[in-house]
Amino acid sequence: MKLAFLSQFHSTQETGISRQSYYIVQYLEKLQIAFSLYTWESISKPFMKWGKYTIQSWKDLITDFDVLLYYGEWWAFPSLKIFNVFNCPMLWYCPLDTEKPQEDFINFSSNFDLIIPVSNWNRKILENYSDNVVSPIPHTVALADKQPQEKSENDKIRIGTVLRPQRRKNIFALCEFLMQSDSFFDVISEVSYCELNLSDAFNQFNIDFRIRQNLNARQLRQFYDSLDLYVSVSMGEGFDLPVGEALLANKCVLVSDIPAHREFGIPKNNLVRVSGEAFSAPGWSLTDTEDMIRKYEILKSKNFPSLNIDMNSYLSYSVGPLWGELLNNLKEILSYTI
Repeated sequence: MKLAFLSQFHSTQETGISRQSYYIVQYLEKLQIAFSLYTWESISKPFMKWGKYTIQSWKDLITDFDVLLYYGEWWAFPSLKIFNVFNCPMLWYCPLDTEKPQEDFINFSSNFDLIIPVSNWNRKILENYSDNVVSPIPHTVALADKQPQEKSENDKIRIGTVLRPQRRKNIFALCEFLMQSDSFFDVISEVSYCELNLSDAFNQFNIDFRIRQNLNARQLRQFYDSLDLYVSVSMGEGFDLPVGEALLANKCVLVSDIPAHREFGIPKNNLVRVSGEAFSAPGWSLTDTEDMIRKYEILKSKNFPSLNIDMNSYLSYSVGPLWGELLNNLKEILSYTI
C-alpha cells in the first residue's frame, strides 16, 4: 500500500496536531506502509525536515497513491480541488470539536470514503451526518519520563493550563477564578494566541503568572509535574490532549463539563458547569465561575488528590494496533461503506 498522509500540522513537533501526526507516521513505519508526508502550510522551501521525515507542501502532492489520509479540521484543508485529482479512497481522521457542525463541514465530509473519529462522542455526532464513520482511534497520550523538579518561584498553589486561540472566549471566566484562588498561574500558549494579549488580561486581574511557549518534551513533563492543579475552560474539544497529559502525569484536574472531558472518566466533582448553551459557535458559552471556585475550594481542602484514571487505552501500545487493524483491513472495511 502506498499512502499519502496530508496533515494540518505546524512546523514544531510539540503542538497537538503536530505531535499526533508524528505518532501516526511512526505507526505507519511499524506497519511497513510506504507513505509520503505533506503539510497544508505554506512552506518557503519545497521540502522541510521534521525529525527524520521529509515533508512536502500539499501543492507538490502527487496522485499516484492507493489511499489518501487527511488529519486535521475541515476548514484547514488546503483546497477542495484535490478531490478532483484522486482516484483512490480518501480517509479523514477528524477531530470534530462541536456538537453542531456547520453546513460547510457536512459538505466537506461527504468527499471522504471513511471518517475516523478521535473519540466516542465524536463518533455519535459524525454518524448523524455520514454513513462512513468507523470506530474511533483516540489521540496518543504520552509524556517524557519524570524530570527533576523545577525550583518554585514562590510557595503559592500552582495552577496550569494550555491555552489555544479557540479558548479566548472563556479567558475572563478563567481570570475571575484565578483572581480568587490566590495562586501562581503557569500557562503554555501558542504564538498565534497573541491576538488576545494574555499578559494584559492577567495583569488587569492582578494574577501572578508566567507564559511559556515551544516547550520540548522534557520541559513539558516538568510543567505538569510542577502543578498542584490543571484547569481547562475549553468549550469545544474533539479530544483534549493537554487534559489527557495531565491525567497521565497523575495530576488533579478541574475542567469544563463537556463530552471530551467526561469521556476520560473525570468525576463530577472535577467538572465545572457550563453557563448557557455550549457549542453554539461562534458565540461559545462560558464556564460557571462560581461552580469552579466552589469545587476548587473542595479540591484544595483535600490537597488536590490525583484522580488515578486508567490511561492505558490512550497509550501508544493501545493506539498503534488500532491503526494497524484499520489499514490492514482497509479493503474489507471500504467494501461495507462505499
